[in-house]
Amino acid sequence: MDEVIKLRAKSEKEVEQMAKNILHLKENETFEIMVQKKPKKFLFLNIEGEYEIRVVDKKKKQEINEIKKAEKKESVKEKVQEKPREKEKRTQERVPKEIKKPRESREKTEKPESFERKENEGSIENQLRAVIKEFIAVSKLNVNIKNIQNRNGRYIVNLEGKDIRYLIGEKGTTLNSLEYLIGTMAKNVKVVIDSNGYKNKREESLRALARKKGEKVLETGNSIKLNPMSARERKIIHEEISFMKELETQSVGEEPKRCLVIKKKR
Repeated sequence: MDEVIKLRAKSEKEVEQMAKNILHLKENETFEIMVQKKPKKFLFLNIEGEYEIRVVDKKKKQEINEIKKAEKKESVKEKVQEKPREKEKRTQERVPKEIKKPRESREKTEKPESFERKENEGSIENQLRAVIKEFIAVSKLNVNIKNIQNRNGRYIVNLEGKDIRYLIGEKGTTLNSLEYLIGTMAKNVKVVIDSNGYKNKREESLRALARKKGEKVLETGNSIKLNPMSARERKIIHEEISFMKELETQSVGEEPKRCLVIKKKR
């Protein structure tokens, strides 16, 4: 009894199935799921929740459930018997608090305007900072902006924090999606989203991939289609393949699923 197992999953239903697969229960035992951290879904983010599985006595759990049901029925009964005037009075007391929000609070919940509307409201760095902070606030991730650097008109935003792995995603796909999203909002501004030098490491990996796939094309003569990549990553592949005189690259598809094909020159 009182066995506790910690699991991560995308939903409570998934946790329930996982618990059934790993637990070996006796006839008088069952389990209950305690939510420690709810899963999150926001745009392209899909963050797993944290759960605790507790093995409990069936009879004890049934007794607790019956007590909860009784308390719920009693609460509903009290609400039904409530006098209309008292209910109306409490409603009137709550309305002003809900309607009359402080001006500062209302301003915090407003979404940032487009970059075109903010042309005269500060530097591009400040505008970028405002948009990304809004995204972080809505996604409720433990992430913050380390710095924003302007390198020849290219704005590199460095992020850090406990939940940064969720923003990087598998092979940087989530980071690229965020970069694409911010880029569509920041018209005529080149934006790069990075974290702890991840983009440099990714570039080295992409160049190695290009050389490997290029050699495969030379060996077999067959063209190879790569996975969808951002414009920046496609440029890296194209540059690396350009050193292989017998090969060329071709872009196919539409953003954000545009990809490269490596093939022999005719």
